[in-house]
Amino acid sequence: MKRDILAKIKKDEILLLFRKLLKDFPEVYLVGGAIRDFGFGVEPKEYDFVVKDPRKLVSFLSEKLKINFFKLGRNLEYVYRIPLGEGGADFSPIKGRTISADLKKRDFTIDSIAVNLHTFEVYDPCQGLKDLQQKVLRMTSSNAFCDDALRILKGYRLCSFFPELTWEEKTLSVAAKDGEKLKKIAKERIQTELSKILVSKNCANTLKEMTKNNILFIFFPFLAELKGLKQPYPHKSDVLTHIFDMLKFLDENIYLSQILSIKSHSEREILKLRLAIIFHDIGKKDSFSEDKKGIHFYGHEKISSKIAKENLSRLKFPTKITNEVARLCELHLRPLLLFKDKKVSETAKRRLIRESGEDFPLLMLLSFIDFSSMERTQSEIEEYYYYCENMFSLYQDIGREIIIPPKLIDGLEAMDILGLKAKKEKLGNALKSLRQEQIDGKIKNRKEAVLFLKNYRKKFLDKK
Repeated sequence: MKRDILAKIKKDEILLLFRKLLKDFPEVYLVGGAIRDFGFGVEPKEYDFVVKDPRKLVSFLSEKLKINFFKLGRNLEYVYRIPLGEGGADFSPIKGRTISADLKKRDFTIDSIAVNLHTFEVYDPCQGLKDLQQKVLRMTSSNAFCDDALRILKGYRLCSFFPELTWEEKTLSVAAKDGEKLKKIAKERIQTELSKILVSKNCANTLKEMTKNNILFIFFPFLAELKGLKQPYPHKSDVLTHIFDMLKFLDENIYLSQILSIKSHSEREILKLRLAIIFHDIGKKDSFSEDKKGIHFYGHEKISSKIAKENLSRLKFPTKITNEVARLCELHLRPLLLFKDKKVSETAKRRLIRESGEDFPLLMLLSFIDFSSMERTQSEIEEYYYYCENMFSLYQDIGREIIIPPKLIDGLEAMDILGLKAKKEKLGNALKSLRQEQIDGKIKNRKEAVLFLKNYRKKFLDKK
């Protein structure tokens, strides 16, 4: 393991460049994540260095590379960052008298390894190389999470990125005991770590592990209330299990197949989709009812949307993502309702595309995963798959003109046709009706728009 990591460090292009440029800075130590990534066979995008005088070194490096640097952090001991493509290099001061003292203050042993950039001397006071070899996640000390409880979430994030990594028993026990300290961590920091877990390839298993010691329920307390909440056929499990079944389905398919002709997903789309899965049925607890006909969840989609908006705002997720996830939750039943309606009109399909906007492909994918995670036959799943594909094809053909209909008449001309002068409210209502007719496909050109406004005037505006 040690030999392999050193071989990769010696060949890495970024490190080769830094080694050449920083030959007059003998004490430059590569630490933490990059070494861990090399150990897992992953090419790092982020490089962390510990040096004696980070500002002096970064100023020199910035001048040589012709790249601006900036400061991170609020303490007197700043971290200095140089952006490098999709990643970057961070330089921080040594905390303690020696590099070994610095490493002992870190969170996990696999991130407490350092290598001198020039001499390739390895510093491993916490036996991180051994744990890296055995794929074990172990804290450096029993106080690791007291210093910063966010390290608990970081541990789960590492396990989500490296599925072969397992928690050491004592470390997991201490993490569970110190979990309540996460409530005092700034929501922005929590959101950042949660987002990284939610876009990882092992998201479902990681979130499920987080339920075993109630860590997940600290951020999403409503999920605990869904455990054991029964559902009618064709559901095959309680609400919480169904959510995890959907997350698992996505984990197993999103990177392996081209679901619904969607070629690829950005991390932002994956984040929204997984959040929508977590929240889409959250309103079932408050809408639960049971009678002779069975179990019902009337209006749960609207309740889910409201809860999603409140909780994502509380966790400081970006407003745009919050609103889009809430909209996906509110609309998540609509594709299935259209599918069940054998006489569904083109107008109804167009309106769904309009209401979901550019997230329509995600809505169809959410609906397909929801449908497929129930008690379905293979033929039923295939039938619904082809329906979703056809809906997606419709979106590709006419989605843009439905979401943003072309402007056929400007406001001044519309006022003239309608016989209005300064009645903005009446003008707005007329143009809104015109826009809806365009969305429904009933008005396609200027001539039809003019005729519509003339008829609108006769029906609603002219005095009888």
